[in-house]
Amino acid sequence: YKKKLNSFVSPNNMYQCLNKSDLVITSGSSSAIESIFLKKPTIILSNRISLIKNPIPQKIPKEFYSICYDKNDLINKIKFYKKNKNKISNNYSKLNIEDFIYKNNKSNMDSVFGID
Repeated sequence: YKKKLNSFVSPNNMYQCLNKSDLVITSGSSSAIESIFLKKPTIILSNRISLIKNPIPQKIPKEFYSICYDKNDLINKIKFYKKNKNKISNNYSKLNIEDFIYKNNKSNMDSVFGID
C-alpha cells in the first residue's frame, strides 16, 4: 500500500471538505462527529500512550468509526472501509441525527452535567 496521505489547506469550510470526502481521518476533533453525521466513515488517530481523544457519543454504533493506533492499523482500516463501502453506506440509514441533538435548556444541561 504505497499511497501517501497528504495534508492540505483548503479555502472551503469544514462542511464542504467533509462533504467531498469518502473517508475522514482525524485526531479527536469535532470533525469526527460532523463526518459521521454526514455519513462518512471516520478514523480517529490515537496512540496507546495517552488518553484516547474520542469525541463520538457512545450511542453511535462503532461500525461508523474506528480508532487506529499505528500505521498498520490505519492501512487495514482504510482497506476495510474501501472494501465495505456499500455495506457501510446502507447502514447509515439506521443513524438518526435527531437522537443526538438537544434543545439547549436548563433541564438538558443539568442531565449532561449530572446535576439533579
